[in-house]
Amino acid sequence: MRRFDAPCLLASLSRALRATHPTDASNRLRSRAQCGRGLALSLLVSTGCARPPQEIPIDVVQVSVKAQDTAWSAAYLFQAAPGAVREVATGREVHLPLGANVELSLESRDFICLFAMPGLQLRDFAAPGVAGRFQFRAERSGSYEFRGDEMCGLPHTEKTRGRFVIEEPAAFQAWVHDREKESR
Repeated sequence: MRRFDAPCLLASLSRALRATHPTDASNRLRSRAQCGRGLALSLLVSTGCARPPQEIPIDVVQVSVKAQDTAWSAAYLFQAAPGAVREVATGREVHLPLGANVELSLESRDFICLFAMPGLQLRDFAAPGVAGRFQFRAERSGSYEFRGDEMCGLPHTEKTRGRFVIEEPAAFQAWVHDREKESR
């Protein structure tokens, strides 16, 4: 947590209040309330109590899909800092921004697993130690079934099915922010 100098902060607030020069009492009160809200938000952000939203890219989206046993789950992979990756879990529903270049990395821990998205004519497999990869451009909005079928003879349940939703970039960014809030 960052430290701050209270006397310096109070002096800045006092200067800001004096600089507004409101002419009547109600304007003076409103001005002080606005300044106080701004100060509170600044304190929360500077001390780490509130985090500003992370930037969510919409031109290239990386998604990791991992199969384990008879289920799969997905996570977005975002560049957090040079050499660091921020992972945002999304379960079996993945949203993508319309117009984005999408990179899906496929991984299976237990079985040879076939991954298919019939609505977009995509299909690949992954096996333990052998990753798969889809690359495509999200050109048509809509909801598309995504299946992970183990080639092991076990019965396949709803846990092997999911969907990819291609939508407007603002809706995609809101979806990702909601997933981040849920994971905290």
